[in-house]
Amino acid sequence: MDELTREIYGNIGTVSKIVFYLCAIASVGVFCWGIWRRRQLWRIGRDTGERIDWRASFDRLRSKVMTQRTVRNTKRKAGKYHAWLFYGFIVLFIGTCLIAVEEWGHRLFGGGEGNLFHKGLYFVIYEILLEFGGLLFVVGCAWFLVRLLRKGGGDTVGYRKEDLWLIGSLLVIGVSGFVLEGFRIIREATPHPEISFVGWGCSLVLGVFGLDQENVSMPHFLTWWGHSLLVFAFIASLPFTRLM
Repeated sequence: MDELTREIYGNIGTVSKIVFYLCAIASVGVFCWGIWRRRQLWRIGRDTGERIDWRASFDRLRSKVMTQRTVRNTKRKAGKYHAWLFYGFIVLFIGTCLIAVEEWGHRLFGGGEGNLFHKGLYFVIYEILLEFGGLLFVVGCAWFLVRLLRKGGGDTVGYRKEDLWLIGSLLVIGVSGFVLEGFRIIREATPHPEISFVGWGCSLVLGVFGLDQENVSMPHFLTWWGHSLLVFAFIASLPFTRLM
């Protein structure tokens, strides 16, 4: 069952990896600078002298944020799709972190030609969970984008121009991730691609347009970079949006 796996950074050369990590550092740097600017704004407020109740804060995080209870109870339909987007994002974020652990664990501790742990039964469970998480995320993003375009500024929460960037970029990140997976399945001829059922579906559609192992490397490479740069731009922009 260990043959069930995928290559990390497949089709991505050394130079691209270096540029990728430089972009990641720059993105996080801009994010931190933005947080510092926000901090200056937050410090303008009057100091109440009250100490932060960390226990109560974590309890609110658990009971309200992680359960999405407040949003779901306030607006049931919007709350449902907000929960889909939220939980899907968490699943994808954890999945990305695990890939980073696999990549750097392999670099630090070796592991021969194969992956350290991103294979076998773990890989199957990982892929299925990420497929479902990605679907929830994309559907949630799509619903809110349609809602934004239909209602404009007429909703009770109000809308800003930056909101279109936020929800639009998240949707493109989610969709391009599945398309990228489809390219990867074609390029690597991944065993049992149906495990990654959304990516597999994308690969079948892409195959209809004539993409195969002979010509898929460049579309895969360009899509990978487009996806990565959009993620970095999104991270860097967060402190300058209403999310912060």
